[in-house]
Amino acid sequence: MVKIKMDYFFNLPTKIYFGNGSLKELKEAKSLGRSALLVTGKHFAKSSGLLKKVESILVKEKIKTTEFCGVEENPSVETVEKGGELARRKKCDFIIGLGGGSPMDAAKGIAVLATNSGGLRKYFGSEKLKNSPLP
Repeated sequence: MVKIKMDYFFNLPTKIYFGNGSLKELKEAKSLGRSALLVTGKHFAKSSGLLKKVESILVKEKIKTTEFCGVEENPSVETVEKGGELARRKKCDFIIGLGGGSPMDAAKGIAVLATNSGGLRKYFGSEKLKNSPLP
């Protein structure tokens, strides 16, 4: 039998807004910085118009947006690493995940990689983060 060490602490404070009227909370984003990475799945955020609404609100708040669209169900390590690289290259100050669980999961991993070097697998297990993830 393989014994797996499961000692760890994970703290990634995340605000999740859901439901009618939740988009009005985006005005709060200006306290996080001036540049946002918007993480979406393959279809919903674009086809529903949600992505355009979010971008419109952020632009009114003078927040620059970068899209990272097409996150697959159960996002791969490679997808999350591409998102982290994009967030670093575009110097994003914070991450917004739009849609269901897969974009949200990817957004959390991207937030870690945006401020920490190395691949995502480096942080599986007990490896400590050198820097706090982006909000």
